Amino acid sequence: VEVFILSEVIFFVDIRIGLFIIGVYSFSN
Repeated sequence: VEVFILSEVIFFVDIRIGLFIIGVYSFSN
């Protein structure tokens, strides 16, 4: 159960980081 929650949190954080990078990249261009 802990592993599932941990992987879910990492997945959520990964999406946020991805959106942030895309936003910065789009803003730069």
